[in-house]
Amino acid sequence: MGNDGAKARPDSLKLFISYSRKDAGIAEALVASLEARGFAVKIDTRDLPFGEAWQAELASFIQEADTVIWLVSRHSVSSHWCNWELAQVIRMQKRFVPVVIGEISVDEIPKAIGDIHLLPAGRVYDEKKDLDDLVTTLNTNRSWIKTHTRLTDRALEWSARGKAGEGLLRGRQLQDAIMWRDSEPPSAPHPGTDVLDLILQSQRASAQRQRFMVIGAGALAVVLMGLTIFSFIQQRVAVAAQKNAEQRSALLASGSAEGMLDAGQTDEALLVLMDAAKAFTPETAPDRLLMAFDRALNKAMVETTIRLPSEVKVFGTQNGIYIYRDEQVWRVQDEGLEPIFRMPVPVHLDQDAVSGVLVAISEDGRTYLHADGMVQEVGRFTLKVPEGWAREYVVLPGGLAAMTVRDASDMPQTQLMELSSGATDMLVGEYGAILDYALMPDGQRLIEGFDDWIEVGPDVSQTVIPYADLEGERERFRMHSALPQPDAVDIAFYERFMAHEYVATAFENECLRGPGKMVCSSYEGTSSGVYRIDYLLTEGDESVTDLDELFTQIDRSDLKSGPGQNRSWIGFSPDGSRLATVNNGELTVFGGEYGYYVPEHVRGWSHAHRITAAQFIGNTRIAVATAVDPMIRIYTLDDRPAYGERSPNEAELQKLSEICDRAGKCLTSLGDDLLEGASPVEKNGYTLSFDQLGNFIVSDANEVEVLSVKVDQEMMAGPDAVFSAFFHKARDGVVAHYMNEPVVWFYPLDGGPREELYRAGKSVVTFDMNAAGDLYAVIEYRVGGEIDAILYSSEARREWRHLASEYKWLNAVFLEGQTVAIANGNAWSILYDIPTLSDVTTDAKALLSPDCQPEEAGDYATSPCWPL
Repeated sequence: MGNDGAKARPDSLKLFISYSRKDAGIAEALVASLEARGFAVKIDTRDLPFGEAWQAELASFIQEADTVIWLVSRHSVSSHWCNWELAQVIRMQKRFVPVVIGEISVDEIPKAIGDIHLLPAGRVYDEKKDLDDLVTTLNTNRSWIKTHTRLTDRALEWSARGKAGEGLLRGRQLQDAIMWRDSEPPSAPHPGTDVLDLILQSQRASAQRQRFMVIGAGALAVVLMGLTIFSFIQQRVAVAAQKNAEQRSALLASGSAEGMLDAGQTDEALLVLMDAAKAFTPETAPDRLLMAFDRALNKAMVETTIRLPSEVKVFGTQNGIYIYRDEQVWRVQDEGLEPIFRMPVPVHLDQDAVSGVLVAISEDGRTYLHADGMVQEVGRFTLKVPEGWAREYVVLPGGLAAMTVRDASDMPQTQLMELSSGATDMLVGEYGAILDYALMPDGQRLIEGFDDWIEVGPDVSQTVIPYADLEGERERFRMHSALPQPDAVDIAFYERFMAHEYVATAFENECLRGPGKMVCSSYEGTSSGVYRIDYLLTEGDESVTDLDELFTQIDRSDLKSGPGQNRSWIGFSPDGSRLATVNNGELTVFGGEYGYYVPEHVRGWSHAHRITAAQFIGNTRIAVATAVDPMIRIYTLDDRPAYGERSPNEAELQKLSEICDRAGKCLTSLGDDLLEGASPVEKNGYTLSFDQLGNFIVSDANEVEVLSVKVDQEMMAGPDAVFSAFFHKARDGVVAHYMNEPVVWFYPLDGGPREELYRAGKSVVTFDMNAAGDLYAVIEYRVGGEIDAILYSSEARREWRHLASEYKWLNAVFLEGQTVAIANGNAWSILYDIPTLSDVTTDAKALLSPDCQPEEAGDYATSPCWPL
């Protein structure tokens, strides 16, 4: 059960610690230290399946806490449930203290944490150095925080009862709540909308009661006027506070949704965002909310979710993903699940790599084969499994299955089964274990034991062959043991691979054949562990003498231990254009026009999950299942326009051509020439002129100079001293930048100090803005030489969307309205229509999975997928 902080006093600050089970030792040590300092600490130490009851209890732990400590490590940021707890913290607007307990980069930290300061800054928590600072942080604004918890509980209870009048605040309680609201400390969590609504409605009810309490007509009129004025002022203050809270709540919802997207919960993120959007109009919606919608809709366009009951069993095979539920085996198909056959509960399900026959083994050892739409029971494993022993099943190429049991000292016994007849027998040999197995080209089936070879004949008859009798055959055996389909592989080609210096010293190899290519994995032992390296071989002319020309290392993974780890899977798409691998529960997809790549929407999700099974569905989609949540996700891999992107029409192309003519060039090398871009050089009677040295002057209608800017010529010297300047589209001033400078500046016409509008990673190539002046289209050099096109929000102070990347030239300009045009190569190729709130909410409703639709229209909390 959870630890309830038994040493704490009744008035102690209540803490809840969110952590990964892999960091349990650190978490428990921190609990002891904090309890010794007088805090009431609650931590859940149970290791249970995450069901609805446990989920509700964890939510109550968070609700009761004054502060939540989130232990930051690579384990917690990749934990589905730690991210779920983080989402609850943000929803409830609890004070949140992230404590770094393991080495981790800033890029790995969930976006939902936002600008919250990590403790300690720039290093890992050390109790001797950092405990006092943590205690000081926790005790900061202690009284205000405890009132926050109390009022939040009161508001949630009031809301749950339909916001009834009897739950409103009165008298001293109301006065204290108003003072508490108006004294919010800068670093404290903002009051939630429920709390502010409770205070607002309580004020309104209080003003109404006072009206009827005044006796006497004259006095009543005077008092009513005073009360009305007082009530009006108080309500305006409360409404303003509520609007600010709604704005903050939308930002928190955006951060929470982004955390859900990182955890692969796209439907849940859409629900949270649609719920937050109800507080805004298209004119008032903050950019952060629209940006979160944009990212969620991009993901929803490329993934489909098949939700499963919690009691299902998922099996991954080389050829596909299978589900067992309702006493039936199902196969994952393009549009959902297809029933295959009925059987008792299976403990193992696999496929023969050569024949493709599906083999299913039930809890009592009964073995079933499924092929050509038919299923038959062929036999039963009878090897007894003593209590506490582990058992393992394997299906071997060539029609054999084996079950091995091991005792506490890891001593094995193995029973073989001939799948064609159901015949069984115990594996001979001193220890009865399978070290390796090979199906030879002539059909011979060889097992390598501890001290001998065993040839397996029909109906699992066995012949022991001493190692000495097969001297010199070890390499031939090793080669065929790595190939599940030896008859489909160019053996001479494979022999050259096995002899290559990269893999000749590896202690184990396995290969998979694809159309025109083959992928082989070698396993190498080092002092730091075991590594798996995947190599792709493209079959070519045998006259090629240098195998390196056919040989590409595509992936390297450290094989770690732990639940769900070391589960290897390699698969080709049917046409061989793509290859996918699963290493340590992470999926990587390779393939495409420009060689091998990893689609961001796949990698970003799989990084936070332990994938247990995967399969290609056609050539452009891949399905995955994980160990942490009962669902199958199907991802689209083909290149397609992102959300909001489209091709330009003829009128837009003409407009872009005019822009390029005015700018002097758009799609070619920038060189030393002036690039004006699409923005004006005349505005409101003012004229902007400048020279190739980067100096510019602004003159009024009478040619009187009102602004002159001269630059440091020594700093700007060189072939890349390209200058661009134009009038700001919404303010009185000039926007200017240099190509070898990272900053875009704003120079006000009144002669005031210049302002920094934007800072690039390395330098700005081109810069444009929308009519409101709050969105920027930027082409910039990044470290490493790549040129990127991005859309940037000045309101949110962050990148809205990465539009394109090239190693040569790009350009991006705003057209009329909220449309960005992006050029790469030789033509304007993409337009991005920046969506409005109406656009994103309409599209979100259309892309929300059918089984996640809310039961009551517009009330997203009634959705079966509502996460909070």
